[in-house]
Amino acid sequence: MFSGEPRCQSEPGVRLARVDLTLMAKVDLGKQMHNNPGSTTTGESSSLATLFQPGFHPSFSRFSPVDANNPFSPPTAQVAQTREPESERLAGIGGWLVLVGLGIVVSPLGLVVKLLPTYLKLFTDGSWLVLTTPGSAAYHPLWMPYLLIEVIVNAGLFVSWVWIATRFFARKQNFPRLYISILTFTIAFQFLDALAITVVSPTETVFDPDTIKELGRSIIAAMIWIPYMLRSKRVRATFTR
Repeated sequence: MFSGEPRCQSEPGVRLARVDLTLMAKVDLGKQMHNNPGSTTTGESSSLATLFQPGFHPSFSRFSPVDANNPFSPPTAQVAQTREPESERLAGIGGWLVLVGLGIVVSPLGLVVKLLPTYLKLFTDGSWLVLTTPGSAAYHPLWMPYLLIEVIVNAGLFVSWVWIATRFFARKQNFPRLYISILTFTIAFQFLDALAITVVSPTETVFDPDTIKELGRSIIAAMIWIPYMLRSKRVRATFTR
C-alpha cells in the first residue's frame, strides 16, 4: 500500500512549475529558431536538458509585466496627457470678477435705499406742490421737468443694473459692453445733474460734499473696471455665451 519512496505532498504544484518552465524554454527555443533558421530540434533537446540540470535557475527578470517582448504581457494603451487650455482654466466667475459681481448686486440696492425715501417724501409731504405750483414761493417752471427726469433716469438705472446682473450671472457675451456703458452713463448723469440744479436753484452749490463723494466714487470705479473689462483674459474666457 505504501511505496518505499516518500511522496511530496506538494507534487501537483511542483508539476505545474515544471510545465511553466517547459513553456518558457520552448519560447526561448522559438526565438532562437526564428533568429537562426538553420537550427534543428537538437536545440530543443539541449534547451530542455539545460533547463533540468541541477543548479539551473531560470531568470524571469527579462519579462516584465508590461514588456513588449513578453508574449504573456497584457496589452497596454498609451494615455494621452492633455494640458488644460488657459481659456478653460480662467473661465468662470472668480478672481476680480467676484468684486464686480458684488458691486453689481449692491448698486441697485443702493439706489433703492438712498432714493426711495427721498422721492416718497417729495410726493407725500407737499414738496412737489410747492415746487411745481405757479405762484408759490419756491416755484420755478423747470422744477417739474427736472424732478421728473431725475426720477425717470434713476428708475431706469435701477432696472438697468438688475438686467446687467442677469447678463453677468448668465455669462453673456454682451455683459462687458453693457457694464462699461452703465459706468460711463452714471458719471455723465451725476455731472449733468449737479449742473442742472443750479439752473432751477441758483443758490445751490454745484458740487456739494455729497455730490463730490458720489461722483468721485463713480470715476474711481470706472478707472478700475473699464480697463479690466477691456484687457482681462478672464473676462474674455468667461463671457462667451
